[in-house]
Amino acid sequence: MLRTLLVAALVLLLLAWIYGRRAVVRSKDQVAKYIDDFLQGRGDERDWDEFTSVRIRDPYLDRIRQDCIDATSNPLALRALLEELRARAA
Repeated sequence: MLRTLLVAALVLLLLAWIYGRRAVVRSKDQVAKYIDDFLQGRGDERDWDEFTSVRIRDPYLDRIRQDCIDATSNPLALRALLEELRARAA
């Protein structure tokens, strides 16, 4: 019984560690560069996919990332997000 509880606890800790590591630390400038590069046609789809697929630890920047997912096909919305980000960084 005790062994089963220890194994279950270790599995839960491992899963929590793996999930927690999926979030990356990015600066406002890095997020702005991803958006600007996408708008300017620099890089490729893998760069944009990396940006939109990986959670960012900073809740504000992660909200921007999530909004970018919804706005991928709308350059005006992406520009608005970029301007919001640059205004907040200033």
